[in-house]
Amino acid sequence: MALGAKLPPPRFLSPPAISNQVRELLPLQTVDLNYELAVMRTWAGSVVNRKQYEKNRELVKLEIVGSWSVFGSRTALCLRSLHQLLSAHEIKTICKPERKQEQFRVNDIPKSSSKVTRDESKLDPQVAKFISLICNVTMMAQQMMELGYNAKELPLGKLSQSTISKGYEVLQRISEMIERYDRARLEELSGEFYTVIPHDFGFKKMSQFVIDTPQKLKQKIEMVEALGEIEFATKLLSIDQGLHDDPLYYHYQQLNCELTPVGADSEEFSMVTKYMENTHAKADSGLFNCLELRELLKLIDSNNSKNRMLLWHGSRLTNWVGILSQVKRSTIDNQTGLRIAPREAPVTGYRFGKGVYFADMFSKSANYCYANTGSNDGVLLLCEVALGDVNELIYPDYEADNLPTGKLSTKGVGKTATNSSEAKTLEEGVVVPLGKPEDHSSTMGMLLYNEYIVYNTEQIKMRYVIQVKFNYK
Repeated sequence: MALGAKLPPPRFLSPPAISNQVRELLPLQTVDLNYELAVMRTWAGSVVNRKQYEKNRELVKLEIVGSWSVFGSRTALCLRSLHQLLSAHEIKTICKPERKQEQFRVNDIPKSSSKVTRDESKLDPQVAKFISLICNVTMMAQQMMELGYNAKELPLGKLSQSTISKGYEVLQRISEMIERYDRARLEELSGEFYTVIPHDFGFKKMSQFVIDTPQKLKQKIEMVEALGEIEFATKLLSIDQGLHDDPLYYHYQQLNCELTPVGADSEEFSMVTKYMENTHAKADSGLFNCLELRELLKLIDSNNSKNRMLLWHGSRLTNWVGILSQVKRSTIDNQTGLRIAPREAPVTGYRFGKGVYFADMFSKSANYCYANTGSNDGVLLLCEVALGDVNELIYPDYEADNLPTGKLSTKGVGKTATNSSEAKTLEEGVVVPLGKPEDHSSTMGMLLYNEYIVYNTEQIKMRYVIQVKFNYK
């Protein structure tokens, strides 16, 4: 069929070949070679079947884009040819190769995980409780599903670094378009992002999910960050296929760091409790599990030891296997498990530049646990952070990582700060700002709480893991 020829009436694909995934054509191996392709001429670019067309005929315009037989077997050349033909008809559609049968799906719990309960593991019960929480693959799937991720289309166990990098790269281009506010281009790029990072929108219109504001962009950046941690975590967890009698202990060994329960009657426990209670604003938290975390690396250089503080860092449950297990990989480059956003990530997602963010208020860091009434567990770190000479800012600055000469960190100055006269100084000189919060509303700027940002992970030493169960009244 010549591209300029008059197009015949539509022919429709059989249901097994249909996908409503945004901007994606799945492999059409079930389609007769003489069938022709019917495609929605919209920015979503979805393949539709007759039933879908009858339901939405008033919303879409169908065009025949050519006979499948002209493309031959399903090869890379075939996909390129199809893309060229679609482009010739001004139908912007991204084509992907067939995905092979998944060997490790998101809801595949390693078989041996059911053999041993937390009470039967050789681990200390408190450590076993923590490991079972962060190594729960079902939890990872549930949290990503709440963010709109479509794990049926791309199971978490099949994520790759190239997918994560591509997701960041598309978000970077979206960031540039948000500044210009080119609506048509934002719609197109949003579709491209949802192809790389598949989403499940149910029956809602795609126009409702265009990434067109800094807030929506930040949400997607955080989602890709979480998927990056899960990508590494699922590879570790998939290794356990019934080969270990005590999978919790096996996963603990993979973290390559020591976790030791802090006794409830110890001075350390009292210090952490006071720090948490004094700086936890109006929200309430219940019982918590405190573990001392001993990294195999001691990273803080004596030259950067000035102005060290014990500060909070919160993160999603999905991220902790990745954070803690990558301490092992960091022995090569002398970095901690907390990492700075990659080069390809949009800087607009980080209001004080790409760095590792900390707070002196439990409430501030607890927000980044993203706990809710349905999943009220949260995990935070208390880290020794070598701040050195601080560059104080009252307004966001995406280029704050370009520190002035002599400065080692950034402090975003908030309207609430702990009482410095109540701070505790540990024997090694680390300041714990555990005083009760005071109102500094006279401070200029827009931040409610202080934020501390370092741009070199060698300035961080993880000290305590705090497992919290939040109470929502």
